[in-house]
Amino acid sequence: MWLHGLFGHAQAWGPMVSCLNTALFSHVFIDWRGYGRRKQVPGRHDLTEMAEDALALADQLGWAQFAVVAHDVGALAALQMLSMAPQRLRRWSAIAPVPPSGLSLSAADSAFYANAATQSDVRRSLLDLATGQRLAGPWLEHMVRQSVESATSSAFGDYFRACTHSTVAAQAGWASPALQVLAGEFDGLLPDALLRRSWLSGHPDAQFEVLRNAGHFPMEETPVVLAATVERFLCA
Repeated sequence: MWLHGLFGHAQAWGPMVSCLNTALFSHVFIDWRGYGRRKQVPGRHDLTEMAEDALALADQLGWAQFAVVAHDVGALAALQMLSMAPQRLRRWSAIAPVPPSGLSLSAADSAFYANAATQSDVRRSLLDLATGQRLAGPWLEHMVRQSVESATSSAFGDYFRACTHSTVAAQAGWASPALQVLAGEFDGLLPDALLRRSWLSGHPDAQFEVLRNAGHFPMEETPVVLAATVERFLCA
């Protein structure tokens, strides 16, 4: 099960989707409430609801156990799923995951980036920072456009607040399934040092890897490498 992030939706995993080996796994890509095909579905837009919806989807599919691949805020939803139903997650891969305690932003930065819910230029600034200020303008504009079109501003704003006010703790001693944490080499929002410190404190046995030549969106930036890296882990 694939859990998208703040700027994504179920059909926005980029070129990586065509690189997946469908003979190895069955894949399902969820839309959070307020996003994609569930854009008009009302909800609280919080981590508990995200976890409940993902577990309900697994129930509909008849999956007693399954693996999760989660990007960005989707990793917080996966962590919430783990706290609610730890026996159901077989393995999980966290791609550029928001730290369990949430994004650490100054008051000024938090106030500025909260405007991304309604202001496209702020979304572009966030995307540019998250990809190391090194990618072409047309790609940034495409990402802004698809994120605006695929999600309501209220859902985007609520999930952004979930990123900055996470109440899920990666507690040491949890009976956790195998975890892979993937950081982007050029991620200016969630650098690898931050992810090592925040995620490995609660999951010291996690497999940690830095994806070279990628920022916060390796599904767009290095899709073939991302697909192969996740599949190697899931097959281990």
